[in-house]
Amino acid sequence: MLARENIEGLALPFAAGVAAGVFGMGNQPFLALYPTACAAFCLAVAGVYISLRHRTFLCLSLMMFFTGTLCALTALAGGSGSTPNVAGAYIPSGIFLHESTGALVKAMLGGDRALLDGGTVGIFRSSGASHLLALSGLHLGIIYMILDRLLIPLGNTPAASAVKYGVKILLCGAYAYATGASASISRAFLFILLWETSRLSCRRPRPMTVWCGALTIQLTVAPLAIRSAGFLLSYMAMAGIFVVYPWLKGVYPSESRRFDPIRKIWEAACVAISCQLFTAPIAWVLFGTFPKYFLLTNLLAMPLTTAFMVLSVATVLLTDAGCCPSALIQATDALCQLLLTVLEIIAGM
Repeated sequence: MLARENIEGLALPFAAGVAAGVFGMGNQPFLALYPTACAAFCLAVAGVYISLRHRTFLCLSLMMFFTGTLCALTALAGGSGSTPNVAGAYIPSGIFLHESTGALVKAMLGGDRALLDGGTVGIFRSSGASHLLALSGLHLGIIYMILDRLLIPLGNTPAASAVKYGVKILLCGAYAYATGASASISRAFLFILLWETSRLSCRRPRPMTVWCGALTIQLTVAPLAIRSAGFLLSYMAMAGIFVVYPWLKGVYPSESRRFDPIRKIWEAACVAISCQLFTAPIAWVLFGTFPKYFLLTNLLAMPLTTAFMVLSVATVLLTDAGCCPSALIQATDALCQLLLTVLEIIAGM
């Protein structure tokens, strides 16, 4: 009897998620978020009144609900041929001094590469930084990191954890759908969904369990994604980080309490090497190329790209709100030009 109730309890949230995705769709691309948000809010509020011994079941219900919504949106997108990218329309590009900055902001935040000139694309390609230019799970990961930092003041009480869970999943899901829900973006969203669900249920997330779970869900929803280069490279890059990175990181002497810049550089290099070990064979088979200066590119460009995206998010949001200070716009512009200069130097080696 208990098993049957558990099966029904997980099936109903999944069905509710599918209904929210299917019946919430209309002419407006974000219309599906309204019933999803209402249902998620009700589930979060209900979670406050559920005893701790039932928290795991609540987390599973939430995960099934959002998985159902993702399945519905993916199925609808398959019926129309592709998921529309509407994020670029909300990103201003004419507020910067350099045209290349506005084009890069639209490309990295919204996936709209229409304004990029051939020179900028060539710099990214020659320096081995094309993965930074193409909208991928990396970009959603940075958005998730920003949300995680902004929500820290809410605390770690059961109620706050449920609210933070709903906010992160809703906003990350909205971003993934608005930018076209590519294979890499979908992978990143599933990682976030599974990771946050484990944390909410007071369980320590296991990286490879999350990796296998996301892979299973995504292939269930979109089995043809396995033919996508972005899908293969995204999953293999994360596999490299989960399998090789911990071992490489441990080669460095034990961590001290003081800030160690050499350790930070070593950890960044370990991430780049771990990714390349797993993705280089696939990239060679698919594209016949190998980035010679991938280590230098990642060590220099990754911190600049992360900082640039953080400033870009703040600039776009404040500009849309009509209160963006000129100093922030200038800082974003300057950081973008510095990133392009660094990549241009690497490309010319």
